[in-house]
Amino acid sequence: MVNLLPPQEKDIVYKMLLKKQLHTFVFVIAIIFFGGAIFVLNTLVFLKIQLRELSQSINIEATTEEADQARSLEDEIKKLNLQLSKYQVFRDESVSMNDILMKVSSMVPSPVKLTGLNIDVMSKKIILSGQAATRDDIVYIENKIKKAEYFEKMDSPLTNYLQKNNPSFVLSFYFK
Repeated sequence: MVNLLPPQEKDIVYKMLLKKQLHTFVFVIAIIFFGGAIFVLNTLVFLKIQLRELSQSINIEATTEEADQARSLEDEIKKLNLQLSKYQVFRDESVSMNDILMKVSSMVPSPVKLTGLNIDVMSKKIILSGQAATRDDIVYIENKIKKAEYFEKMDSPLTNYLQKNNPSFVLSFYFK
């Protein structure tokens, strides 16, 4: 086939043909893009509807589960409150170890060294042992314990007075 067009017009025809093909290519790409967008939007709407229905069914199940959980939590709270009230009664009736230690330590003069302090909470018995500088220190502690309103039944064995200097002692008494 022989082309009788001059070279300048050939270039124009080629450019027009290229332009036409480019327009067709862009048009096809745009159709594919918009078709895909419509497909994605339809899928998105479908998934939103499915999600809404699923969340509604989950909410129905959750509300019944929440009600059951709330009831069980309420029962547990009642049990804990009962235990706390029992603990409160026990605590109100019990003697504070800190108070006992403070009261005993306030009765011991400074030259006396305590070597032991045993407290039996069940029998309310206190055994105080130590080393005094003199026998007078032991007598001083005994008198303080006997006069104290929160202690009773003080027992001091005679062995506490056998040594004149640096006597060891053991005193037993009860707290009220």
